[in-house]
Amino acid sequence: MPSHLLTIPAELAERILVFAHPIDVLRFSHTCKAAHSLIHHTTDHYLWRELWLRFPFDDPRNDSTLNIDWKTQLFNRMRAERLLADPTAVLDDNKDVLQTLVSIVKGAASTTIIDEATPSADLEDIQLQHRPTALRARLRSYFALPCPTSGITPPRQRTLSRARVYDLRNYHPANDWGPFLPDASGRTDWTHIEHILIVISENLDELPGWRWVPRPPVGLQATRAYSAPGCADLGEDWAGVQGSWRRYISFMDYRLLSLIAHTPTDYNFSTPSRPRNLAIFEDPQFHEATRLIDIELRLAPASTLRHIPLPPRPSSALVGEPDTGDDLARPLLGFSGTAKGINNHFAMIEGAVWMQPGVGVRWRFVSVYDGLAQWSSEGMQLGNVASACGVVGNWTSSHHDVGPFWMWKVAGI
Repeated sequence: MPSHLLTIPAELAERILVFAHPIDVLRFSHTCKAAHSLIHHTTDHYLWRELWLRFPFDDPRNDSTLNIDWKTQLFNRMRAERLLADPTAVLDDNKDVLQTLVSIVKGAASTTIIDEATPSADLEDIQLQHRPTALRARLRSYFALPCPTSGITPPRQRTLSRARVYDLRNYHPANDWGPFLPDASGRTDWTHIEHILIVISENLDELPGWRWVPRPPVGLQATRAYSAPGCADLGEDWAGVQGSWRRYISFMDYRLLSLIAHTPTDYNFSTPSRPRNLAIFEDPQFHEATRLIDIELRLAPASTLRHIPLPPRPSSALVGEPDTGDDLARPLLGFSGTAKGINNHFAMIEGAVWMQPGVGVRWRFVSVYDGLAQWSSEGMQLGNVASACGVVGNWTSSHHDVGPFWMWKVAGI
């Protein structure tokens, strides 16, 4: 009797199937019960692991000791690739596909695993579509490039982003006065982060000698873990805090801030749905100021922080993000340092960084003048831990001032 694939030992059948495309393997599993059992009910992960490794993907075993669901991850990739290649596909409501793209960025091999000069294969493979969703905003933020919404001109997009970033109603206790969702969950508002990036990027393009001004690294490779300078061997400083940083801040005339929401005296956020006054930003005479600040940071015991409220949970309970596969506990890190602005004006810095469960690396710090906290900043690390593209967020003051910031680590100043 002639032999066929199902009459030979399962180990040999799997070795043969490894040379097929995953989609064809799935189709084969639909031919009969025996084929279905061979493909989906084996006791090991050999077949799906080998199918994964035949593609130019990062090897997740390098960065994780967890059990890897090779089959699910592979078919998530296949499905996302198929839809992204289809110009007629509608992804706005396809959360699973967009979440797969986010997980690719979050799970890309860190620079401590592969050589820093070697690009992550996973990140090279992403083809981004401009889709109006929160996940799309997160992906475009990872690119760290201003991407106007489809159908909106760049000047109009800049106006909309400025109105979003400088609207005082967007900052209140429920979102810790930062770029977070207004439900007290601590989750990142990636749409807001994207608007911040648009505002600062456009402002940098207007600076004198803009082609040569210092800029944060951008692009998906800059989102990789430990890609920031001096982060190859951090020890207890898991977030790469210690060292030299640069920070851009932008601000506008504080007398105009309250007019954005048409409510000059409304600081109680009682009219959150009132339309924004865009005419302020469309005035040809309107302009923002942008300043570059040099910062030096060092670790400091959290118990010594006098000006900053710590997150309302014990640091020992903080764990990594589920979608990265990193479940190692990372303690809250306190830090202090100095900030040097224009005319060599110095301020003291004090803050904390922690891993927000299911969210990412979160930063909080204050600028202290004459022993008093003057400005408070809330931000999120773009991409992974100690990424080169840095931290994006906003600053606020007790005088109802607000503005965006973007800071990144440098080799030295």
